[in-house]
Amino acid sequence: MQDRYTGDVGDYGKYGLLRQICGLRDDAEQLRLGVVWYRPEPETVKSDPANDGKHIAYLCSERESLFRPCDSTLYEALREIVKSGDRRVKRVEQAGVLGADALFYDTYIPGPVAGARGEARAAERRRWATDSRRAVEGCDLVFLDPDNGLEPKSVSIRSARAMKHAYLEEIAPLVARGQSVVIYHHLSRNGTNAEQIARWLKRLRQEFNPADIFALRYGRGSPRAFFVLAQERHTPILRDQARALLASPWREHFQHFGLHQPAT
Repeated sequence: MQDRYTGDVGDYGKYGLLRQICGLRDDAEQLRLGVVWYRPEPETVKSDPANDGKHIAYLCSERESLFRPCDSTLYEALREIVKSGDRRVKRVEQAGVLGADALFYDTYIPGPVAGARGEARAAERRRWATDSRRAVEGCDLVFLDPDNGLEPKSVSIRSARAMKHAYLEEIAPLVARGQSVVIYHHLSRNGTNAEQIARWLKRLRQEFNPADIFALRYGRGSPRAFFVLAQERHTPILRDQARALLASPWREHFQHFGLHQPAT
């Protein structure tokens, strides 16, 4: 997650989903949310001033009727952040849209460091991951927000490019200590969206054997998926709230995978 994209159409779907499944929009049981921003230092990523953060047309009056009804509170909060020009994830935290008791970890993720290679780079990353888990301890659900998504085969945790991905070894301790997890994943051109999602659902099920697992695809801007790994005690609320999302105006923007199958 990079500050320069804060408040774009991808953010709107991301926070809208989290607000819904954590029960923050109605009288349902609420899940305390923890957010781990996989936030690179600005100088470690390429910048394109002509394109960075440009996907904000959903806030224009011409498109308001398509987006605002999904979550008017969130819509207004993100519109204010974008209008201010101060587009940082810290502003999202301060807006309170993810819950008054949400916990956040926003320390910059280790990037390429002169002289650090291989195991030295991996060790620094693992220290960061350990600190991130401490920061969200006590939360019911933890959201992992890497720049590009889950680990590709071509990029190990020792790589300088690892900062753009979440690794299965970082998810395992969260699941093991009883937290439900939602993972952001940017869909690529390696097969259809449905094929990519199916492959990851299968792998995540094999790796973690969660009480329940499903995915939600958000199709605005670049297509992206959110993988939901639910603990048994959280399965009813996560399923019910995901179904509520799909029965609301959000149905124009989200598609589910595995939600109507029996919980595993």
